[in-house]
Amino acid sequence: MNECNKIADPTPLGNIVTGLVLFTLWPVLFGLADTTAMAAVMPWALAAAPGIAGLDAAVFSVGSDGTDGPTDAAGGYVDGETLAALAAKGLSVPAVLADNDAYHALQAVGGLLVTGPTGTNVNDVAVALVNG
Repeated sequence: MNECNKIADPTPLGNIVTGLVLFTLWPVLFGLADTTAMAAVMPWALAAAPGIAGLDAAVFSVGSDGTDGPTDAAGGYVDGETLAALAAKGLSVPAVLADNDAYHALQAVGGLLVTGPTGTNVNDVAVALVNG
């Protein structure tokens, strides 16, 4: 175990990141697939699922305008149980990200955050919370 993996203080912690979350996304010809760089907040949340699997942790990522690219969702939410829920539905995080279709994967496990349009586009925000 390296020194970075040793946590002396089990205090809950959180991290907030703002700005445009960038992914390399390729067009997909079906559904509400994430087809633009602006549709990046849902994949960011989904990509965190394997890293927090089994932990008392959560990650959400949303766009302040209330939509992520061409979708009706503001963003996505995952927690320590999301990876198992995806697997139970036959979904693999790497495969979903390769297909640029985080929307449908998150929808399948109740991980979409839908607020409706807010009328403002200030920033994207991603929040990670871990209970020590």
